[in-house]
Amino acid sequence: MVTTPRHALLGLVAFTALSSASLGTAAAAPPTQVAEARTKTPNALFKSGEAKYAAADYAGALAEFEAADAQQASPETARYIGLCHDKLGHFHPAVRAYERFLAAPPAKLAGEVGTIFARVEEIRAMPAKVRIETVPAGATVTIDGVVQTQPSPFDVTLAAGKHLVHVTAPDRDALEREVDVSFASMQDVAMQLTAAAPVAPAPPLSPTAPPPPLETSRLPPPPPPAPPITRKTVALAAAGVAVVGAGLATVFGVLALDNKSDYRKSPTFSNSDNGNNDAAYADGGIALAIAAGVTSLVLYLTSDPNDRASAAGAKNPATAFSASPFVSPHGAGAILRF
Repeated sequence: MVTTPRHALLGLVAFTALSSASLGTAAAAPPTQVAEARTKTPNALFKSGEAKYAAADYAGALAEFEAADAQQASPETARYIGLCHDKLGHFHPAVRAYERFLAAPPAKLAGEVGTIFARVEEIRAMPAKVRIETVPAGATVTIDGVVQTQPSPFDVTLAAGKHLVHVTAPDRDALEREVDVSFASMQDVAMQLTAAAPVAPAPPLSPTAPPPPLETSRLPPPPPPAPPITRKTVALAAAGVAVVGAGLATVFGVLALDNKSDYRKSPTFSNSDNGNNDAAYADGGIALAIAAGVTSLVLYLTSDPNDRASAAGAKNPATAFSASPFVSPHGAGAILRF
C-alpha cells in the first residue's frame, strides 16, 4: 500500500502521542507510591515529598506533593509542585504551580518570591520548536515576512506569540495562516496547498480596423490670402507722414518765432537756445513733410511693375520711372529718374 502524505502525518501524530504516553508512564511514580500516598496525612505527605526532592527523586516527590495538595491545598505545596515539574522539564504545569504560589505567598517564604517570579519570566521567554510541513513538500515558507532558507519540511525556533506563516509552491494557490506559538513547547504546523486553477488563454487580438477616410468636403475652406500691399497703399501712408511732418513744422515754427520775439525783448541764453531748438525741430518737420510728400506723389503717379508684367499682350512696356527722396541739412527734395 502506498502511504500518502496525510497518512504519514497521522502516523507521525500517533507515534508522538505513543512516545509521550510511554515517557509519561516512565516518569510517573510507581503504583505502590501512589497507594501509600493516599493513606498518609497531608503533613506526612509533605515531609515525604521534601525528603524525596532533597534526594533528587523529583518524580516521587511530585507524587507526594500532589497527593498532599489534593487533600489540603497550600502555597507551600504549590511551590514544591512547581519545582518538581521544572526539574522534570514540564514547563507549562510548572508555571501554573508557580503562579499559585505567587498569588498568596506565605510570610516565611517571602524571600522566595523574587526567585520564583524571575523563573516564571524566564520560562515564558523560552522559544518553541515548530515543525513546518506542507503538502506537497518543497514549498517556500515565509514567516513574519522573512523567507526561510530551506523548503519544507523543516524545524524552526520561534518566540512565544502569534506568527504569520505564508506558503507558496509552483502550480499551487498560496496559503497563509496565523500560528499561536506557546512558550517552551514543540508544535507541528501542517499546511496543504490546493492546485491552482488553470489560466485561460488570452483571446486572439482582432486586426485593427483602418481609420475611416477623411472627408475633404466637410473641411472648412482655407482662409483667403492676405491682400498684397500695393504702391497706392504705401503712397497713402507716406502722405499721412507728410501731413504729420507739416503739422510739426508749423507748431515748432510758431514756437521759434515766439522765442525770436522774446529774444529781441530779452536777449538771454535760454531764449536763444529755445529758439534755436524750435527752429531745428521746425526744419526737421519741413524736411519730413517734403520727403514724405514727394514719395507719396511719386508712388501714386507710377504704376506697379507687377501690374505691368501681368498685363496680357503688352508688347511695349511702360517707360521706367523711379524717384528717390533726399534730406540734407539745408533742405529736402526728390531725385526723379526716367
